[in-house]
Amino acid sequence: MMTLLKIEEDELIMKSEQGNHIDDTLLELFILDEQEFSKEKRKEIETHLQQCEECRHKMAKLKMFYDILEEELQNPISENAYKILEKMDLKK
Repeated sequence: MMTLLKIEEDELIMKSEQGNHIDDTLLELFILDEQEFSKEKRKEIETHLQQCEECRHKMAKLKMFYDILEEELQNPISENAYKILEKMDLKK
C-alpha cells in the first residue's frame, strides 16, 4: 500500500485547550492503515485511546464513516449520479 503520510514522531499527540489528544489526521491515518505506524507508536495510540474518551468517540465516528463509505462503494453508480455528472461539465 502507498504511504499516505510521512509520520513525524512529535506529531502523534496534539495539545489542545481540553488536554492532549491524537491529531485528527493521524487518527484517520491510523484507522486507514495502522501498519504505517511503528509498533511503539501503535501501542502509544492504543494506550491513549484506552484513556481518552474524546479520542475514542472521534475514532468511532471516523470508523463509522469509513465503514459506510466502503459499503457504498460496493454499490453500482446510479443513473441519477451519471446525470448529475453530465450537468456538471467537468471540462471547465
